[in-house]
Amino acid sequence: MSVVSSFNGNPDVAFYWILAGLAFDFADGFVARLLSVSSSIGKELDSLADCITFGLAPACFLIPPLKSSVLVAHFPFIIYFPFIITVFSAIRLAKFNIDTRQSDSFIGLPTPANALFCFSLPEVFEKIAQYVKVDFAWVIPILIFQSYLMNAELPLLALKFKHFSWKGNETRYGLIFISIVSILLAGKMAIPVIILAYVLLSAISSLRTAK
Repeated sequence: MSVVSSFNGNPDVAFYWILAGLAFDFADGFVARLLSVSSSIGKELDSLADCITFGLAPACFLIPPLKSSVLVAHFPFIIYFPFIITVFSAIRLAKFNIDTRQSDSFIGLPTPANALFCFSLPEVFEKIAQYVKVDFAWVIPILIFQSYLMNAELPLLALKFKHFSWKGNETRYGLIFISIVSILLAGKMAIPVIILAYVLLSAISSLRTAK
C-alpha cells in the first residue's frame, strides 16, 4: 500500500501505511508470546515482511522526489539508487535471523528506525532548501551511510517489549515519551532527533549494563 501510494504521488498516505506496518511489527512478537505460539517459519516471514515494509517501501518513497534532481537529469540511472536501502535492509535482516547476540539487543540500526529516517528526508531537504539551494541527489551519500549503520557492529536497544512493567523498560519508555513529544511538536522533522535520541539512550543503557 505504501509503495502504491508513493508512486501515485501521495507521500503522506505512504507514510501512514508505514506507521501502520510499524505498529504491527511492534506488536507481533508480544502477541506471539502472549498466545505461546512461535515457529521457525514465522521468524522468516517476519523478516520478509520487514524487508518489504522497511526496505522496499522507503526506497520507493524516495524515488519520486529524486526525479527532480539535476544530477538525475544527466545520469538517469541514479534514480534507482534508493534501492541500496532495500539490499542492505535484506542483509541486516538475514544477519539478525542467524545472530544469537541479538535476542535482547540489536547490533546495527534496526530497519524500522532506518525506514522512518528515510521517510523524513524529503521534508528535511525541503526545510534546508528554504535557506540554501540543495539538490536532492545529496540523499545518496546519506543512504550509503544508513546502509553502513544497519550492518555496523553498533549495539542498540531492542525496542520490542517482553513485558510492560517499568522495571527493565525505563529506557524504552523514555524513548517513546521523547518520540511522542517530538512528533507532536515538529512532525516528520522530529524523526532525525528521535533516531539520535535512540542511539544515545542505547549507549547509556549499554554503559549501565556494563557496570
